[in-house]
Amino acid sequence: MNYPEVFYQRAVLTHLSLRGFSVREEVAYGRKRFDALAYDGIYLLGIEVKCRDWKRAIRQARYQKLCCDMAAVALPAGKVSEELLKEASIFGLGVIAIGDAPTWSLEWKLAAHPSPAVEAHRSRILAIGGWCDVKPKY
Repeated sequence: MNYPEVFYQRAVLTHLSLRGFSVREEVAYGRKRFDALAYDGIYLLGIEVKCRDWKRAIRQARYQKLCCDMAAVALPAGKVSEELLKEASIFGLGVIAIGDAPTWSLEWKLAAHPSPAVEAHRSRILAIGGWCDVKPKY
């Protein structure tokens, strides 16, 4: 069945919220927009949700990785292919396959050495998301 993107976005946010993450949806940052952000008090996760176009999701999640500790793409389970998993692995992105309940299909990968620019972006996003009482973790 074809659902609108917002269905999958809410499924991911609900899944993460039930696991203790503080979540935000459709967060604007400059000229970009994060489909979903999740924060567990230590790590900031950026998630790009798509119904079909996983290549576009990869491009957008690569940008999110410049601003967040971790980034992932989320798609309906039937759209997750070996090609997508390989491409995501190359760029250090996680993949979330959304079925009846969202499941993790790959382990999250952290950026090896965040740069000061990444920390500056991360701090601004935490403030925009209302998580501004946190201290930089690096």
